[in-house]
Amino acid sequence: MFRNLGLPVTQGALELAESHEYALTPKRQIRFVEGKIASFVDVDVLAIDEEREIAWALAIKRGGGATETKKRRTIERDLMALTLNLASYLRQQGYSKIETAHAFVVDYLGSAGFSKEITLTREKIDSTFDLRITASIDAMTQAMKATLDAALARMIAPVIRSMETPARSKRPEASIRPTPFGLHAHSRRRRFEGVPRKSSATREPFDSLSSDDARESER
Repeated sequence: MFRNLGLPVTQGALELAESHEYALTPKRQIRFVEGKIASFVDVDVLAIDEEREIAWALAIKRGGGATETKKRRTIERDLMALTLNLASYLRQQGYSKIETAHAFVVDYLGSAGFSKEITLTREKIDSTFDLRITASIDAMTQAMKATLDAALARMIAPVIRSMETPARSKRPEASIRPTPFGLHAHSRRRRFEGVPRKSSATREPFDSLSSDDARESER
């Protein structure tokens, strides 16, 4: 198994991949000729199984969204061309037993929009490679999710604590006693417990009256 490779394709393979004839000859192979390399196709994984005489070149789709149309068509063309050349190329590199080769997009969630012929979704992976792979991928995904969730919770905990207002303890109501101008003693006391005083520039209508004024107003 190899990772992060650029695999060569010939001009003939690219031209056939872009033509309507490709759909009629999906299993066709084109002999790889080193002197006719047109471009290199980036793949994430190249898996070679000499016992089964087969190889797979895999481009792994990241994320769960759809791939932009122009980019998707370019990737599809390149992978179809690589499928035509890959077996011949590998035989020339010393893997003489390789008779069949495939190039796929691994779209685990199946939401990228690639054609079904070159796409491996979650449901196809195990059967394609004859291995139990998806269980390991799912377990790894859940472990990563749990780790990220825990890290995120630690990061935002100070923010949440700073936004929380501590609950005030409830005090028993004081007995109501008549006071001048209809205010109650317990109302005045509450101002010192938690309500901010008004600034000195603001005159309170009752508290600003002198005792003489108060008596005059009562007459």
